[in-house]
Amino acid sequence: MQGAGWVDGEIIKTLWSLLNIASTSAWGMSSPHHQELLDFQISDCNFMKMICMVNSLIWKLTTVRVVVEMAKWAFKTLDEAVSAMQCDMWTYQEQVAFRDQMVDPSTMDIFEVQMKKAPTVHTIELEFLNNMTSSRAQHGMGSWLARSLRLEEVAITLHINHHNVGVHAPELKRLVIA
Repeated sequence: MQGAGWVDGEIIKTLWSLLNIASTSAWGMSSPHHQELLDFQISDCNFMKMICMVNSLIWKLTTVRVVVEMAKWAFKTLDEAVSAMQCDMWTYQEQVAFRDQMVDPSTMDIFEVQMKKAPTVHTIELEFLNNMTSSRAQHGMGSWLARSLRLEEVAITLHINHHNVGVHAPELKRLVIA
């Protein structure tokens, strides 16, 4: 996205934890004294930031280098999986969003992740049963298939639970596994 970047945060937000500690001491003070105490605390925090800035910048640079490599890999993976037609459509949608964002900010919604919820097992079973012909045998086969899938899911869960239960597990948990 044009103009996007990683922002470190507003200065006041990084001071909240220290100011909360100092503000309890200032409750009984007069308003000017209270202001002076908070100003002193903020100035001290800013001075300490200047002293520690080099280490902070080195850490941030190291972090950014790792994140950039991860972003490059993710983009390359996505780019290889997308067809040329889909890429052209996305480019057009991006251009329209940037062009119209001042007039209609909702055009930027195109950048939101739009995921549909996966259907539930019951929904799939009902759809499967509705798509079958009226034969009772086929309806029974659909229910049998859904139950066998549930049985397989339970078997996998049991295997995972059995693997995670050790010798020193509580008796109730071992009884459930048994």
